[in-house]
Amino acid sequence: MKVLIFCILSMALMQFELHAQNEVIYDTILLLTHKEKGKTKYLVKGKKITHWKKVDGAKNKGRLEGIKENKLLIDGVEYDFEDFKQIRAKSSGLKVIQISGKVVMATGTLVTVLGGYWIFYGYSIAGSDACGSGILIVFGVLAASVGIASVIIGSIPLLFSGKKFDMDLWDMEMQLVPDKKAKRKLARQQKKEALE
Repeated sequence: MKVLIFCILSMALMQFELHAQNEVIYDTILLLTHKEKGKTKYLVKGKKITHWKKVDGAKNKGRLEGIKENKLLIDGVEYDFEDFKQIRAKSSGLKVIQISGKVVMATGTLVTVLGGYWIFYGYSIAGSDACGSGILIVFGVLAASVGIASVIIGSIPLLFSGKKFDMDLWDMEMQLVPDKKAKRKLARQQKKEALE
């Protein structure tokens, strides 16, 4: 009896999964194709971008909220594809490297302050009978120099600003791609409804 119930439930779940796989939800992306080299890059909704207009060359920053057939929705304002002179967007890898650089800079700053404190404290006890003042000064100089080097190394990724697309060299088009997150969310909702 248990085997029969298990078989019926598993067949019902298989039918449900097959039905859920047939439904595909699409999302739109902005596909940029280089006119000469054929390279392709893409931008997705929710990405922060900087764009320059062709008319007056004004620089604007905003979040890409929507992509339509020949228009982009940036912070609630629609722009035609032809309105752009240049677009700049940071990749996810660059963002991770910049955040790591900020963490290294903060750590270097703390180590520099600690080294400075050791140097100051070593000089303040130099006249007493304590023999550790020389050791404190040496370790303070070492810590401060390592901290300063960390601050310099951590600031290097902050100099990079992301890929700039010149619209004279790149073609823009909207493209539909399967949205994996929405597909998973729909599958969870359908399983939940089937169990109820």
